Amino acid sequence: MPSRRTLLAGAAGLVAGGGLVADRVRLGELDAWTPDVDTWPLPRYDLANTASVPDVSVPEDPAVDWTASVEPPSHALLQSLVVGSDRVYAGAGSLAAVDRTDGSRVWEDETPVRALSRRGGRLFAAGGTDETASVTAYDAATGERAWARDLPASPVGLTVAAGMVLTATRIGSVAREQGTGIRRWGGEAPDLQTQPLVHDGALFGHDGYELARFRSRSVLDVPLRAPPAAEWRTVAQGGRVSAPVGVGSRVLVPVQQRGFQTDAGAPALRAVGATTGEVAWRAVTTDDRDTFLTTQHAAVDAARNRAYAGVYRQWVGEPTSGEGFRATVRAFALEDGTVAWTHEAGTGRFVRDVVFAGGRVLVATARNEGATGGRAGDVRALDPADGRERWRVGFDAPVGALAPVDGTVFALTGTGTVAALR
Repeated sequence: MPSRRTLLAGAAGLVAGGGLVADRVRLGELDAWTPDVDTWPLPRYDLANTASVPDVSVPEDPAVDWTASVEPPSHALLQSLVVGSDRVYAGAGSLAAVDRTDGSRVWEDETPVRALSRRGGRLFAAGGTDETASVTAYDAATGERAWARDLPASPVGLTVAAGMVLTATRIGSVAREQGTGIRRWGGEAPDLQTQPLVHDGALFGHDGYELARFRSRSVLDVPLRAPPAAEWRTVAQGGRVSAPVGVGSRVLVPVQQRGFQTDAGAPALRAVGATTGEVAWRAVTTDDRDTFLTTQHAAVDAARNRAYAGVYRQWVGEPTSGEGFRATVRAFALEDGTVAWTHEAGTGRFVRDVVFAGGRVLVATARNEGATGGRAGDVRALDPADGRERWRVGFDAPVGALAPVDGTVFALTGTGTVAALR
């Protein structure tokens, strides 16, 4: 396979008689987009979903400096937060752009949002139900709509690469030109039911059962608007991938287990070879069929050769008590998946987000409905050396998304509150 060919490219043109002009078919290199450390432009910061900005500063003893609001999401997980050089963009039951300095509202749109991405002077938002799903490009400064297009189903992930806006939905994916919104490929395949991953010159996604690495689109695929074909697939073993993470020659696969009975030995986190799909290691497994494990949102700490992720366990005997969950944050060695330390996030509590920034592991938590004790949600900073808690800011609502930039940690709660911690 040609190395680092773009996976999302479209045709640059056809000759008048319908023949293909090979040198005008845009199959260029996949762009190596490294976001500015002073921004948070994608749901997991970069194309590799690392959620890692080690060089940015974070506060040492923060308090809430300002708050702004959007309409609350219809579901706790349906919210997104990205940050540009001067704006914070929050998407939930509606979309709002607020000033990064003081939280004053700059513009807003009533459209419900599930996923956001910011690039090249534009904000891209995907949202809606299966009946109303769409992706929209806004002028990031003014909120003016540049284009809006329908989606085949409710979106679950959004990324921008190689001049294309790739939206993953519940039953398929669509790639559209960043500037015009013209569809270059899409449909039920590839079925990417997670935040897309671009790593090792390839597109990776998950269809609810298998992680797949996709091939470059061929010269014939382009005029036919055919989607890329899978180069390999590997079964997730027990559940759905949350957001795969690219690091070095591997892909980390966080798994959300399905149901209350886990397959024996099913891992909550595993690593596979980016080129081969072969499993390198499995971590946090259980042979106890009365529990199930879930990992969400791994963040990479390359300097320490670690990844940090929230892991929770639920006991079948207490599925509705609210206290049947035990959440932790764990530090995994990238080499073999061994656990270096464990932070107890609390019984009856979820870990909704984990990012690594400025020498701290930042964690967003949410108390499960029916559970007692502690605030409804909080943001915590952990020491990456040993997992000790360095500070905590509590909220009267679950916290669902974090974005650290330039001495500030922005947080979005389940009631639609955007908070700046400084």
